Amino acid sequence: GRAGPEQRGNRSEAAPGAALNSMPVYHAPTILGGFGISWTSDRLLATFLPGDARMFAETQRAEAPRWVLRLANDVARHLAGDLQDFSALALPFVELSPFRQRVLHALQAIPAGQTSTYGEVAAFLGSPGASRAVGQAVARNPYPLVVPCHRVLAAGGRVGGFSAPGGTSTKLVLLAIEKAC
Repeated sequence: GRAGPEQRGNRSEAAPGAALNSMPVYHAPTILGGFGISWTSDRLLATFLPGDARMFAETQRAEAPRWVLRLANDVARHLAGDLQDFSALALPFVELSPFRQRVLHALQAIPAGQTSTYGEVAAFLGSPGASRAVGQAVARNPYPLVVPCHRVLAAGGRVGGFSAPGGTSTKLVLLAIEKAC
């Protein structure tokens, strides 16, 4: 099923988790461990892969709305191998820089089971020399998994980096679940 609020909201350029002490975080059980989902009343604020300590900071306890519970269910199903398409999820990119918005939208278009390189994403965006800038935008993705930064590889199909907990090992696990490697 499709998860997420229909209304788009604002998102600051602050690092994900910077203001989470006042935002609720739902800890969704998955086969890989707890997946964190932080939200406001009408929008997704951030997601956290299993092992991300930011989701265990002092956060507000609140009952998760139905759309958060649907997203949690979709994430758990995806990580168990029942791949879900998160590309239609309405995400609040509006306060991100225009370049970061374009990069994250491009990542949403990479389907499960496929990968792209930083250079290919840069070329797709009309900036063929911007692979490093793409890499920086990917590393600051506030919505890991639902915006599939793990599907972006280094030149020549090398794994490249991964800023999430577990680093490239986590990236390889996610790609294996999606049968992309």
